[in-house]
Amino acid sequence: MDKLVEDEFLKVKDDFVFGDQIAPAGSKIQIVSKQGQFNGLTLRIPPPEFEGLLLNTAIDSAAKAFLMQKEIPTIKSDFDGIKEVELTSEAKRQFFQYCQQVMISSAFSVSAIESWANKTIQLLGRGKDLQPTKLEFQNLKGKKSYFNSDQIASQRSITLVPKLFQLVPQVLNSKTLKPHSTLRKKLVTIIEDRNAVMHMQQDLNIDEQLIKRSDFAVKMFITNPFESVATILKIINFFYENSDNEQPDWLAYNEQELTKIQRKYKGL
Repeated sequence: MDKLVEDEFLKVKDDFVFGDQIAPAGSKIQIVSKQGQFNGLTLRIPPPEFEGLLLNTAIDSAAKAFLMQKEIPTIKSDFDGIKEVELTSEAKRQFFQYCQQVMISSAFSVSAIESWANKTIQLLGRGKDLQPTKLEFQNLKGKKSYFNSDQIASQRSITLVPKLFQLVPQVLNSKTLKPHSTLRKKLVTIIEDRNAVMHMQQDLNIDEQLIKRSDFAVKMFITNPFESVATILKIINFFYENSDNEQPDWLAYNEQELTKIQRKYKGL
């Protein structure tokens, strides 16, 4: 759990002597306890890395869904031969619980990467004087605009995809994923799934198809429950692997957790 403590991108500027130990310039600083206050209560807490918690929950829900998926009883209809979930109360319970876990994993995965993008842009988008820098944003029509790095999170006109593939590379000084890349296309679908979950309507637009609610439930049933969180982890890792920035502990921890669970369930 120590690896899920918040990373604030803090480093020692010069060599620092602490007791009988020396922290060389550039050493990472991690605050392990912070004081918070809300509604009159003051409490000192280990500050959570919310991106790490969101991903950890997404992995846990995906693992539950993966096991549930194998147990949902289906039969072939005597009427028309179509495969269907049994209409017993137990089968309905299993199917609905499966859908719940898939929705949780999808929603939390997207929330994690959006939270990470906002935080990364704001904290690493500062100059040497720690003041916000100007970042370039290009809309779908090709028009360029410039925003302060501390204003990006509140700009409704800048959605998650351009945040990730236009702005994050500017503050991390990293490569980006091209629009035709498989990972980027997968992310767009995952975002559409999350939006469907968060703003459920009668007609849903997924993968440029107009589908019904029942179609979306079938989509969830046949999709690998690990797909969303695995894709999100790969994209965040892509930026760190293609920059000089060190992979944060919370990311490495969740990557190891996912790998461990997938190996455990392999062959089931």
